[in-house]
Amino acid sequence: GAFCSGADIHSFDAFKGDPTARTEFRLAIRKALARLRDLPIPTIAWVEGACYGAGVALAMACDIRIAGGGARFAITPAKLGISYPQEDVHRLVGLVGRGRAAWLLFGAQTIDGEEAHRIGLVEAYHAGGAREAVDALAAAILGNDPASLQTLKRGVRLAARGLPDDGEQGRQ
Repeated sequence: GAFCSGADIHSFDAFKGDPTARTEFRLAIRKALARLRDLPIPTIAWVEGACYGAGVALAMACDIRIAGGGARFAITPAKLGISYPQEDVHRLVGLVGRGRAAWLLFGAQTIDGEEAHRIGLVEAYHAGGAREAVDALAAAILGNDPASLQTLKRGVRLAARGLPDDGEQGRQ
């Protein structure tokens, strides 16, 4: 019943006496999310059920997020007395805006898939379940030229970073 319920917060107790372990843990998650984000193919997060904390970061690392009727989202480091990685805060602000990001982070409340869609955390919401929408989008993507998709994905990432041109587009 969960997309990803986040990091194992019970393991955080082990980090209290070992700051090196905490750093290694954060770096491992950062590296995994960066690898997902940097895949040369489009990625879709299909969210049904709980999507909390690091699970939200996982979904945000994908190119497109689609939520089903049972989707629930929460980012709760404020409740847990921990921080949220700045890269993930940056992605969140980029998706939902500064005020809504602050509302989600500071309030640490759970929202449903419909609200996540309304605020821009997910691109689509399907109350009856998202399987058909995800399958249709994946089929449409697979029907397109792989080299073009790779170039377009790169262009979307550059635009998201505020770069209108990197001098490479005309060469591809």
